[in-house]
Amino acid sequence: MKKINLLLLFLIILSSCNRIDEFLNKDSERILTSLEEPTSVIDEYFHEIKNNNFHKIHFLYSDLFFQNITTEELINHLKKFLSLTGELKSFKLIEANIENTNGQKVIVLLYHVDYSEHSSVEKFSLLKEKSSYKIFGHNIKSDVF
Repeated sequence: MKKINLLLLFLIILSSCNRIDEFLNKDSERILTSLEEPTSVIDEYFHEIKNNNFHKIHFLYSDLFFQNITTEELINHLKKFLSLTGELKSFKLIEANIENTNGQKVIVLLYHVDYSEHSSVEKFSLLKEKSSYKIFGHNIKSDVF
């Protein structure tokens, strides 16, 4: 009788683990799907940086971002940064989080970025503005600073 109870308990635990895995896999797929649009914004950002199309970059930023800085200041900061780090070589997403801030879903993406002279870790915070994601926070950590 004890063996049957233990076997039954083992089967219950085993089936529970499978359900947890299914739940986690579905949740991971949902998170990855919800990151497609924000990561495409950052892909476009790096594409424009690589091609020195600074005049196109400001369209990727939120109106909230420009409450603290002008478009010209952003472009000047980026040009100065690139003069120190060199040409963009590659970028890779290393971490992604979905946060809830003041009732809004905020996507936080962390990238490792290689330039010809230095590398950096760049953190982008994005939120949905109207119908598309926009950058409202951009923090760069590099040994050039």
